[in-house]
Order: sequence, then C-alpha cells, then structure tokens
Amino acid sequence: MLGGLRFDNGTVLATHPDAPPSDKYIIPGPVVEETFWQTPDIARYWNTLPDAGLANIGFEDLNVTGPFDGWLDWVLAWLRVYEMQVLRYPRLEFCRERIASPLRQVIELLEDPDPARWVQVLKKNEGGRSLYLSSKDLHGGNILVDDQGTIHAFIDWEFAGFVPSFDRQSDPIQGFVWMAKKELGPEDIPSALHDWPKRFSDVFRQRDPSGHAEWVAETNSDSLGVKGAVLHDLWNYLRCVIEVCVRDQGNVNAGKGAWLQRVEKALGDLLAV
Repeated sequence: MLGGLRFDNGTVLATHPDAPPSDKYIIPGPVVEETFWQTPDIARYWNTLPDAGLANIGFEDLNVTGPFDGWLDWVLAWLRVYEMQVLRYPRLEFCRERIASPLRQVIELLEDPDPARWVQVLKKNEGGRSLYLSSKDLHGGNILVDDQGTIHAFIDWEFAGFVPSFDRQSDPIQGFVWMAKKELGPEDIPSALHDWPKRFSDVFRQRDPSGHAEWVAETNSDSLGVKGAVLHDLWNYLRCVIEVCVRDQGNVNAGKGAWLQRVEKALGDLLAV
C-alpha cells in the first residue's frame, strides 16, 4: 500500500481493554508530496480565474489523495488530475489539442478491466522491491556522521516522495557529485557524473556482493517493464509542463518545447501496439 499516515477514530479497536485513546490509532492515509499544489498557490493561480470555472477548485481537486494499492494506481490518479488541469486551465490551451486525446486513451488503457499485456506485466512487476520512499535530496550535507564515520541520521526530507527504484531524480550519485562541484570545478562535473556510477558500483560489489546484485537488479529501468519506465516519464514531464506553464515562471520555454515533446513521445510509445 502506498500512502501517508493519519489518526483513526478507533471505534472498533477501542473495545480492547488495553486500547490507547481512540485518537491515537495510526492508519494509512492520504499521500503527501512536495509537488502538491498548496493552498496559497491554489488561491493565487487557480481561484483567480472565475471565468474558467476555477473559482471554487480546491486542494483535493488538484492533488491525489490515497492511499493507493500500488505505484500504478498512484500514477493513474495523477494522470486523471493532470487531464482535468489540461482541459480547464487557460494557460494550458497551447497543449490541449496535442495531448488531451492521447492522454485520455492512456488513462482508459490503465482503467480497462481487461488490460493490455504491458499493463498486466506492469501490475505484476510493480511490487515493493521497485518502489521506494526517496529523499530526492541525498548528499553529504544532509547526512549526520560522527568522527568515527558512523551515520546517525538523514535529514532534509521536504522533497521526499515515492519513486520507482530507477528514478534518476533520486539518484544519490548526482547529489554527491553536485556537493563536490567546488573541489571538482565545473569542467570536471560531466566526467565525474559519468565515472562515479562505475566507481560506486565497483566499491559496492567488493564490500557487499549480494547487496550489489540486488542494487543492480532494482535500478534496472526495466524493473517496472519498458513501458512502466515510459509511464514514469509521462507522469514526470507532464507534471513539469503543467507547473511551469500555470505559474508562468521558471523554464516555460522547456515546458512548451522539449518537455512537452517528451510527453508526446511517451504518449505515443504507450499507445503503440
């Protein structure tokens, strides 16, 4: 199950003689993501457009809730939300004709009670081994270590979220290379990013062969199936397009260009026979 935590009222469990107060039961609840639309931004970017019928749109309309049975259900929920945003937000009109129809087709493929073969494979292979709660900000500055080199804590979890094991945004190697940029120099960073994965893998294999074998298996981009990786790309790039174009801030050119092209390619790959 994929979700956050919340308090239950404990109506049934409270009948046990040793039961704690009813408001102390912790059960699965809605997911929490740093990419959520928060209340101030909803008021600023969405509720100020009454002519588009968005004056009363709220937190649960623009975000997913949950909990979900797995990663596929979670992504499907996001695609439904993104479809609504593409269809209704004025600044997203530029991409509506290009992606709304194929996006609806992909959603219907995922909802189909007799799903396509790749969806069946995805459901079969999406087990916990391929899904993690990732810090997404793992680097030396966020690890507490004592003088003996013992790790005591990982801090700064505000960017955390659920990702497949092959998600490059959660790749710790890039985080550590970025932390070392002052020592490396900007001209050395590309080669470090290229070389460090192999160096990391070699040391890992020497120190823990079985752990290394598991790492290799789970960071393979085919761990959710080839189309699972494409579906992950679709979710990620569509989110980016919507965020920058609704706010009209950040890399809007990429949102209307390269990122949108990645969305179109992913949709085409998923709909290909």
